[in-house]
Amino acid sequence: MDVIDKFSLKKKGKIQKTSLSAITSLENRTYLAANSYYNLDIIERRRLIESFSVSVESLSNELADLVTSETGKPIESSRNELSESIHALKKIESAITDQADKGNFSNTGSVLRNPALAGPLIYKASYADPALDFTTASGISLFTGKPLVFVPSTIAPLTATVILEKTAQIFPADMINIVNVDEAGFSKLLNSVNFNTFGFSGKPADFTDVMRKVGIRGSLYRFYENYPVIIWDEENIDSIIEDVTISSFYAGSCYFNRAWKIIVKSDIIDYVRNRMLEISSKLRVGDPMDPMNSMGPVADSKELLAASVFSGMVKSDLGETALAGKVQGNLMEPMLVIPRKRLEFSNPNIGAPLTLLTKADSIEEAVAMANNRLPGSYCSLYIDHIDTMKSAVARLNYASVHVNDLPGKNEVLSMRMGILDQPISDLGELVAKNRLII
Repeated sequence: MDVIDKFSLKKKGKIQKTSLSAITSLENRTYLAANSYYNLDIIERRRLIESFSVSVESLSNELADLVTSETGKPIESSRNELSESIHALKKIESAITDQADKGNFSNTGSVLRNPALAGPLIYKASYADPALDFTTASGISLFTGKPLVFVPSTIAPLTATVILEKTAQIFPADMINIVNVDEAGFSKLLNSVNFNTFGFSGKPADFTDVMRKVGIRGSLYRFYENYPVIIWDEENIDSIIEDVTISSFYAGSCYFNRAWKIIVKSDIIDYVRNRMLEISSKLRVGDPMDPMNSMGPVADSKELLAASVFSGMVKSDLGETALAGKVQGNLMEPMLVIPRKRLEFSNPNIGAPLTLLTKADSIEEAVAMANNRLPGSYCSLYIDHIDTMKSAVARLNYASVHVNDLPGKNEVLSMRMGILDQPISDLGELVAKNRLII
């Protein structure tokens, strides 16, 4: 299948779809790989991860260009992704030493329990952070001894393939595997390979659908979820609006992990609207390889359609389109929609620069509007009164509430056991626990 540059829409490369015979042979190949890897001691495992980290670092400029081409993210964001990838590998390398110090690297310890008996780690990735997904999953595979079966997004499949091609000599045979398939092929993969650990990155709704197929198993996942922001602080309003506006439209993670709904006091909505328009007018949309541009193309054309449908729902209730969100090719300028009445929308989690600005008469109403229909991973609350803040936080239906700050990317990576028999938080900054952040 062809890989298309998301800005120029020209062919970037070609990926060979994985054959059914290659899929059906995976179970035996990964079983043998796990049995062989079982005999590697801690020093050798750490050396492999260190070599992988060094190789990725040496390729970081080339890979950043490739990530930008595949995803449409601004080049600075892709460079940051590569830095995070290297950081993740170093944290995993450090975690091996920590586990050894705790006595877990032994034939009776949790880490070296033969993973061949449980099968490989299958990781289904989204398109938002292809380098980070592949390097992290590979590092965990080398740490735990579970062979990796990595399924890249059909939108951005080239990054993982290039990394593996350029680092293949580091890995033991059949420890790191890439399977390029569509949804039908993915279902065949699940039916062909015996596994008990599943990895995922993407929308929470898609994760739920996949988990229905794979059942309850050990899992690691990185969610890409847009979040609501409540602004109830007038003293620092200008700096808050600037941060939130840039967060709403900056394509740092392919227009995910950004503010999708901004809720403000009724008496300041006009001021917020005008400031958002002013700030948005300075955001440059264009070639993501140009470091002067803060917004690149939308990676998935289906997200452009979803943005159009959602904005139409708002406008049908006499909502105002303050920013039109003009689309040209895969480029979409910021879209800001202001409803005329309270709308009971759950988070549409659209991967395009569309943001809703709405008002509330009280903090209680603002909380209710943020909660909406479904619980979420995180939200943001700007407020300058401690008692009001405590009351609001207690009623917000989110795993993490960020007070006077916006969520960071590391807040969306979580891991469930099935990989190790001790808390995965030993991996340090790779993990976000459900917590209140003040």
